[in-house]
Amino acid sequence: MKSVYSQKDVQIKVVGGMCEKCNITGKKISLNQIKPEGMCMHAFHVLFPYILTFKKDGSFSWTHNKDDVEVQCPNPSVGVNMELCKLDNKNFEVKINKIKGVCPNKYNVGDVFKFNPEELGICPGAFNAVFPYLNAVIFGSGEYQIACPNPECDGILKLSNGKKLKIKEICRTDEIKIRAAGMSRICHRYHKHLDEIFSVNSAANGLCPDAFHVAYPYCLALLYNAKFNSEVKLKCPNATNNVVMEIIKKPRTFYFLIKLIKRLSRPIYPLDLIDSDIIIKIIGENGKCLRGYKVGEEFVFNTGQTKGLCPASFNSIYPAVYLLENDINPPWGPIGQCPDCTANVTYQLAKHKKDKGLMAEQLREWLK
Repeated sequence: MKSVYSQKDVQIKVVGGMCEKCNITGKKISLNQIKPEGMCMHAFHVLFPYILTFKKDGSFSWTHNKDDVEVQCPNPSVGVNMELCKLDNKNFEVKINKIKGVCPNKYNVGDVFKFNPEELGICPGAFNAVFPYLNAVIFGSGEYQIACPNPECDGILKLSNGKKLKIKEICRTDEIKIRAAGMSRICHRYHKHLDEIFSVNSAANGLCPDAFHVAYPYCLALLYNAKFNSEVKLKCPNATNNVVMEIIKKPRTFYFLIKLIKRLSRPIYPLDLIDSDIIIKIIGENGKCLRGYKVGEEFVFNTGQTKGLCPASFNSIYPAVYLLENDINPPWGPIGQCPDCTANVTYQLAKHKKDKGLMAEQLREWLK
């Protein structure tokens, strides 16, 4: 089962510093080394936040079993439903449960992937940081230099496709509009009806999408009781002008009561009750942030208390959003879906034409 990208001449190289965690400075890494063998990169990207949560001893309160969760790939025309299972503290298993359409990777129901994320060519956190830009490189957008998300590492990950192309700046404007186009049942927390239209940075209440994409897996993990050995600190992916963020968990009133209710209800009827707030705080700068963020600014992770794009959906569709920002049509078109297998919220994406102050033609049709 080969990835559709296995023949692409794309490489990742660590330059500009020592990557102590991966110990791969100066080495070139192929696409097949950064994901589990045989697994689609898009599937691995959408699974990473759940893998991180399990790896740090968290669990998802909406599941009966604390060691597994169902997640779907971002391609709504295929709808691959995957069951992620934590086997032990190092090893994971992904089983294909359902497929709605024809998977371009030729996956079949019952296919199983077993892997240890620590044995990949780069750490999964670095993979997550580079993935949206790796997509752009695959389709010839240019070269990118991405900062390792670990603040203690000064490694830079250079993404190239073998051609001498211009190195591109990653900090983006907010040109893409996202429409909730379909759902199998109401999403009570975020999207209660169809045809809602969101900006990209509404998922993080105004935080830069590139920074929020790096932060999202750690926000989710903390929200669902992951245990980190120290404060969770991350760098945004801009290699030359980046900010350092701290992800902070603040228990809500009745925190312990809510946790008790969730624990007691899980065997009978799992309840996804939120017991904490997650704050993303800017605690440092390397260079000058192109968005103008200052040390001390805080952004609240949206757990449904404000109107905005579902953060899980943002994480799933952001690689496609980034392609559209670069005028590249995503592999399955300008569409995407939430990783939640029950609500099946699907989205349509369109680019805002800033020069004329008008929506793209497709989006104008939606608004009629």
